[in-house]
Amino acid sequence: MISIITVNYNSKNYLEKLITSIKKHLDTNKIELIIVNNDKKRLKIDNHLVRTNIIHKGENIGFGAASNVGAHNAKKEWLLFVNPDLEFIDNSLEKAIKFLQKNKKIATIGPQIIQNSTKRAQPWTSGKKTSLSQILFRNTIKKSWNKKNPVSVDWVSGTTLLISRKQFIKVGGFDETFFMYFEDQDLCLRIKEQNKKILFYPDFKVLHHDGKSWNNKKGQKNHYYKSQDLFFQKHHNLFQQYLLRIIRKITKGH
Repeated sequence: MISIITVNYNSKNYLEKLITSIKKHLDTNKIELIIVNNDKKRLKIDNHLVRTNIIHKGENIGFGAASNVGAHNAKKEWLLFVNPDLEFIDNSLEKAIKFLQKNKKIATIGPQIIQNSTKRAQPWTSGKKTSLSQILFRNTIKKSWNKKNPVSVDWVSGTTLLISRKQFIKVGGFDETFFMYFEDQDLCLRIKEQNKKILFYPDFKVLHHDGKSWNNKKGQKNHYYKSQDLFFQKHHNLFQQYLLRIIRKITKGH
């Protein structure tokens, strides 16, 4: 029924927790786990209860590109993209799939992501399209991630993103120009252009450890700004792109 796709980069310890949670809470007869390994070192996982396909890339090709590799190798009807530092805490994934099956206009679902460090809903995991005002006010207007009922949004986080394989292929998958960051939002906006809906669905819950696989904070921030620039080039006009650079200089103290 479902292919769970995750990308490994310095995250083996978290992967073992993810697999344990799959065994505990999900029907393993309906699942294949696809791990795209972006580490140079080959990945070995002792796992006998979950059908697992490890695809070794040997280098960090980025989240979107690696996720596309996983989707290309997926055999199931549904795709669930998850971060490796994620855990399932119940079987509400099955409820989310049934909801999508009944509601054909909804193409993509994002769950309520519980942040392990706070035990609260993780902020900035869904919402309106990123704009200049969203950046200035840190997307705190109408906090969709705190809602108790399903709510239509512009995007949901790739930390956990549920979509049919057919829809994912139809929209062309993740844009691999984004190395990391904003590829999930870009995907959701392209889906919406096909008159489909994106839904924050709090009845589906997961736990996120936020494992911090990147040790190079400067490099991580550079990737973020590069992807933010690309996002504005694709989804905003030239004037807004110019203002973005001004705002960034001001907020960075330059």
